[in-house]
Amino acid sequence: MSKCIFADFQKVRVQEDPTKIPPGAMPRSIDVILRNEWTEKGQPGDICEIIGYLCVLPEIASMLKPG
Repeated sequence: MSKCIFADFQKVRVQEDPTKIPPGAMPRSIDVILRNEWTEKGQPGDICEIIGYLCVLPEIASMLKPG
């Protein structure tokens, strides 16, 4: 009997609304992990408000590179 629990997840990059930043400034972005029922809910360009907690996770691919 397996004790594994599987869950859907999706990594998305959200960006500041360009209309709400000063002219000439670059919008900031952050990667967000969506889990379970929140996966596949949005489309590129959708405006959203994300409520959650900040958790720093290492990028596994960058840890495998030499150097």
